[in-house]
Amino acid sequence: MAEIIELFKLQKGVNTMLDMRTIGEEKAQEVLQAYTSQDEPINPIAIAEKLGIKVINAEFTTDMISGALQVHPGDDSRVATIYVKHDDAPVRKRFTIAHELGHYFLHAESQTDFIDEQSVFFRNGQKNKEETEANDFAANLLMPRELVLKIWGMSGDVEFLSHYFGVSRTAMKYRLNNLGVSV
Repeated sequence: MAEIIELFKLQKGVNTMLDMRTIGEEKAQEVLQAYTSQDEPINPIAIAEKLGIKVINAEFTTDMISGALQVHPGDDSRVATIYVKHDDAPVRKRFTIAHELGHYFLHAESQTDFIDEQSVFFRNGQKNKEETEANDFAANLLMPRELVLKIWGMSGDVEFLSHYFGVSRTAMKYRLNNLGVSV
């Protein structure tokens, strides 16, 4: 019965997690092709720099904020700044920057300011569509599907993969589970 309901939702155009993942994955692949040599680990700061986006280590007024994106409309292009929590671990900063790039590529046409609390990064089904899409974009940017599955097939070790891709163990487990790999 659940499959029938999901099929009905897809036919009626209701946004589902599958729809959101498709948007994030497609855009991440476009960005990887356009802005990287796809060497691992992917460097989200280098991508931002190629786009003219400043990345600034910031101290926020609350520990709950992990990152923010501010887009300033320019003459012919968007000028943006990504703020990342200065004392977060490097793997956390990488995911935050990739997440903010997701907002830049997916949502900055309709909104100019994004402030992301730490809870945003744990997809508990309570977050809005834009946050889920930005998370999915970040996961696909930092941990591309084909490469993750290839390396997983060779190593089968979550710890190895998390170091290889420069992400946290938790992010790698979540990514593997999303790709249908039981860990």
